[in-house]
Amino acid sequence: MINSTINPFSSKEGDIAIEIPESAASATDPLILVISCGNEAVNFTLR
Repeated sequence: MINSTINPFSSKEGDIAIEIPESAASATDPLILVISCGNEAVNFTLR
């Protein structure tokens, strides 16, 4: 998905790698990824 474009009403699949500190990786607290654009946001619960 590097250097690719997604047109409106279409989709693509792939993997996104995110590096996090060891303290966050080993914690038991909820881990939520938030992707936002303008006033819109999508939350993904990772843990």
